[in-house]
Amino acid sequence: MSFPADFVLVGGAATIFEGHKRSTTDVDILIRSQTVIDSLSSVEGFEVIGGRLSYREVIVDLLTTIDDRFTYHQVDGYVRHVEGVRVLQTDFALAMKIRCFYLRSDDSNGLEKQQTDLLDAVFLAKAMKKAGQTIWDSCATLFQIGCYHAVLVRLQLKFNDFKVLVDVSFGRLVIPWEANTPEQQEYYSLVAPEGTDPLTVPLDEDLFENPGE
Repeated sequence: MSFPADFVLVGGAATIFEGHKRSTTDVDILIRSQTVIDSLSSVEGFEVIGGRLSYREVIVDLLTTIDDRFTYHQVDGYVRHVEGVRVLQTDFALAMKIRCFYLRSDDSNGLEKQQTDLLDAVFLAKAMKKAGQTIWDSCATLFQIGCYHAVLVRLQLKFNDFKVLVDVSFGRLVIPWEANTPEQQEYYSLVAPEGTDPLTVPLDEDLFENPGE
């Protein structure tokens, strides 16, 4: 089957497309232009219902940017093809999931999505490790994260799952201590000594319920 090349499948739906065993309530597609609706409406599984595109009865969200930063053209160098469909390069998708995790709102919906973000990130990390891949420096420069956010990821994951992230060079995403914002440094100092490595430093178990124990 031939798919139009003017969209990139992103988000949780992309990980499901690649074999991740989880559910989703929406499908996110980064588009070149609105004309993608006409292109996709002819592909098996897609249809237009009430003016909105759907895939197998699931509403499709058409995005002109992802992460409020990247347009279709800006991610063009970070995509690959899976069964003829353009998806994000694995390390780019993983880094995007980590960023989504710590930017989510703290309401019930945001907290639920945080968990799926991390599940997707671990799935992608396992795929990278199996393929002998690591996060590229070019990707890391686009998704630098603070030490506090890095330690939050660690606290939410089981030890073996976090280790998989480390094995594919998760550390490349972490900003050096001196480059962290004062806010990041302040929050980090509540859980670990200033200037320590968030990936390895012993954490105060009394302050957090760590599912990775």
